[in-house]
Amino acid sequence: MKTSNSIGAIAPALVAAAAELQPVSKDATNPAFRNRYATLDAIMEQVRPVLARHGLAVLQTGTAPETIDGRLVAVGIETMLLHKSGEWIASSVTLPVEKLTAQGAGSAISYGRRYGLSAILGLTAEDDDGQAASARPAALARPEPRAEAAPEAGQRLYPAVPDTPRAKPFSGDVGEAMAWKLPFKKSKFYNVALQDIPENELEKLLEFVRRDPDKFRDIIARVETVLEAFTGMAANADAEDEPPF
Repeated sequence: MKTSNSIGAIAPALVAAAAELQPVSKDATNPAFRNRYATLDAIMEQVRPVLARHGLAVLQTGTAPETIDGRLVAVGIETMLLHKSGEWIASSVTLPVEKLTAQGAGSAISYGRRYGLSAILGLTAEDDDGQAASARPAALARPEPRAEAAPEAGQRLYPAVPDTPRAKPFSGDVGEAMAWKLPFKKSKFYNVALQDIPENELEKLLEFVRRDPDKFRDIIARVETVLEAFTGMAANADAEDEPPF
């Protein structure tokens, strides 16, 4: 993430706007997985009025594309939140291009805009129905708090020290999974966002962490989400009829 030299004006404006932003309704269906998702139009329709009330606007532009031997393999999208003071906050996301067609590039750009905007604003999507929360996979469920052991009489002068809080579990958000960085220090992809790791390497990673599902359940959920998104890009390239810009 990049920012202007000062964020003294944009920071409180963004905090105020975030307090008003609500989960975005899912208004479209992925033909490959039959799951619903929020389109870029739905996201922009909701966030623009809120941002405008606090002197904020969204700018999204393409970054230098990635090529291999002259062949386009990925496109980048930079999302900037601009404040009326001139201060700004920006982040970028890179998406693979599955097909070398205008439609293929347009699909990747559309995904990049949705993921980038959702990530920088911390947006979430509403569940399809009231059963979504109860049907959450076990890998995403919050662990039950452990009961604190009772001190033995005459053995402790002070109460037992409470458990150290665990990191917040994965929420299921695609943008969050894409931007999450691999924590394995011995891996060549250490500290690299999942969205920037080749799909075949992600599949190898998934095979490794599945060997110990209790230990790596959070990582398994993140990697599976990213791989599902990559697969969905190819399907949406055929289903969506969008211009490349």
